[in-house]
Amino acid sequence: MGKYKTDTITTQDYPLSHRGITMTVKHIAPAKPKPTPDSDSKKETFDRLKGLIETIHLVEGYTLGPPLKHPLARNQGWDIALLADFQDLETYNEYRQHETHLQMMKLLQGVTEDVLSYQIEVSPAPSKC
Repeated sequence: MGKYKTDTITTQDYPLSHRGITMTVKHIAPAKPKPTPDSDSKKETFDRLKGLIETIHLVEGYTLGPPLKHPLARNQGWDIALLADFQDLETYNEYRQHETHLQMMKLLQGVTEDVLSYQIEVSPAPSKC
């Protein structure tokens, strides 16, 4: 589908999963919107993305938003990012093929110069007593 790959990631791509340790997967996807004079279209795209991701049951939690306004910020045009949490690598791979995720990618293709996709494994947080 266009410039976005949807290949499946295997546990051998990750340092701990292939050793039988179940790790939470954090998906980080910053996007660089195309220059546009219309801030309403950026807000509309943001609202549509938020509406779409909220319908995907595989996502355990997410944050979607712009970078902080800070004098030391170096976002260099990467003006929106999605951070999403998944139970494990298998769930993340299901998400990548999910029809709604594919709709999100198609939506982004029309309004972005580029989108990065970065995944990291995170140890499940120890429970607090």
